[in-house]
Amino acid sequence: MILCLAFALTTTAHAAAGPDDRASGKQGADDDVMPGMVLVHFEAGVAVAEGAAKTGLPIFDRVAAKHEVYAVEKAFPMLDEVAAKRALSENAEALRRVYIVRFNAPRRPQSVAAALARDPNVVFAEPHYIRRLAWDGLPADGAISSTPNDTNFGAMTHLLRLRMTDAWDVVKGEQGNVVIAVVDGGTDWRHPDLRANVWTNPDEIAGNGLDDDGNGFVDDINGWNFPNDSPDPTGLSNTPTNALHGTAVAGTAAAVTDNALGVVGTSWNATFMPINAGCQEDDDSICFSIRGLLYAAMNGADIITASWGGDGGSEALRMAVETARDEGALVVASAGNDVRNIDREPFYPASYSTTLSVGGTTKNSDANLWNYGRSVDVFAPASRIDTTFPDEAYGTISGTSFSGPLVAGIAALVKTANPGFTPDQVREQIRLTADNIDSANPSLSGLLGRGRANAFRAVTETDNPAVHLTEWTWIDEDGNFDLRSGEKVELQATFTNDLADAAGLVLELDSDDPFISFTNGSVNVGGLAGGASTTVTFEFELAQNTPNNRTLVLFARATAGSYVDESDVIRLSANETAVALDASDGVEETH
Repeated sequence: MILCLAFALTTTAHAAAGPDDRASGKQGADDDVMPGMVLVHFEAGVAVAEGAAKTGLPIFDRVAAKHEVYAVEKAFPMLDEVAAKRALSENAEALRRVYIVRFNAPRRPQSVAAALARDPNVVFAEPHYIRRLAWDGLPADGAISSTPNDTNFGAMTHLLRLRMTDAWDVVKGEQGNVVIAVVDGGTDWRHPDLRANVWTNPDEIAGNGLDDDGNGFVDDINGWNFPNDSPDPTGLSNTPTNALHGTAVAGTAAAVTDNALGVVGTSWNATFMPINAGCQEDDDSICFSIRGLLYAAMNGADIITASWGGDGGSEALRMAVETARDEGALVVASAGNDVRNIDREPFYPASYSTTLSVGGTTKNSDANLWNYGRSVDVFAPASRIDTTFPDEAYGTISGTSFSGPLVAGIAALVKTANPGFTPDQVREQIRLTADNIDSANPSLSGLLGRGRANAFRAVTETDNPAVHLTEWTWIDEDGNFDLRSGEKVELQATFTNDLADAAGLVLELDSDDPFISFTNGSVNVGGLAGGASTTVTFEFELAQNTPNNRTLVLFARATAGSYVDESDVIRLSANETAVALDASDGVEETH
């Protein structure tokens, strides 16, 4: 069973954009979004009356009345609590202006969002997406063992492929204070092979009914349960698949190690923060992805594992991922199980460049199993992974849902060994020390990111440059940011080197799209010191016969001697057809 989502909202990258796609979300089924609600981001300085059906904005309220809007409420009120104590990043401040708009009309959320977005006071409006767990279905009968014992480690042969034992000789998670947040479907955190590593909120007093630390959550000693709004992040009994998945993810990264019991986590006893972000009724699904990410980031997580995703390029989700980075947390995201090239068909949040995206190979070889692409950062084993199950059990399970937390544990080791590393540095250290696996996958040569993660290299090597695209803007020749056949495009790109100095650096932009020709696709930069950035300009032209609604995929490449890196992807849309709303019922039409 392949589990992923197709989402509906399509937005377009214009003059100012980051290195992530904001224009290639797919039109998806209605059950891929939460019914009766949309997310709306208002412009800065716009006063919104919260709680009632009306905002006080004339255009917005007129459209809202048509769609029977009955409530407008802050989507992420926890950010207001944090803002009362300290300054927030730009991304977090922007998320404070995102509201949930609830409506009764029998309309698709995609259409309601498109209608509300026409108000000039609205930055964006989009459905509230449901994300799917990135695993390969329930384990086979007989996979669960109710009698844990020390022999499980001998079955965990995938750890040797990752060189975990060599890495543990260098550093163990228990030697530092790194926290891995498990944003998932709920975790049996009292499991005997998990309990000793669970996070404890240092500023909260258990059971006193107060929000002692002022983070917006009462008695959140060990995490939070968003589906039932409680401080116990255990999975819900009516969504058992979510509960199993979240427990298995937690054990993969952070099971108690060296305790003569059951399985081991790759982090070797890093602390983990369980967060139930699953849906209240829809099993196998994540409904509180953004709130889960924000809770983790605002409460001090260093690594966040996200073993779920979908096709829709949500602006709110992108902002949450970037807020996590701003707060010092690296999001490690599973690349999905659809067997597709996510360079061309993105899978979010893995396709956001600020995440560390992880694909999946077999347990004991480098053969790829599922999604691939230059933009998949690294790969790790993803079949028959031994881990914790609810009710003190153990089992084996498959999917990129589990290659992700394997690498999240490695990220915790890198952060423990290098406590001053930023999230970008942790990501790049793991990427640049991976082992190429093209020879095991000849049909996918060049489409397997940097290869299989190598934990030992990640915690020992120090001489790799890491030059990547951090920001880009573009303009077409008539300056209207509407790409059309025959137009010339100037793209300005900023590259940052996060690790060792790079000498003889050449930066390039290319594409295998037959409708793009470059007039300036290469710039010789020379040297770029670690921590420094440089901005260059590329130019290309669209062919006269470029098709309508063409998604243009471009790749940024950095070369410095033997160092070659080309993971960063830019996506633009050319010859977009107009999108309009039917005046009678708000249904989208294209023409």
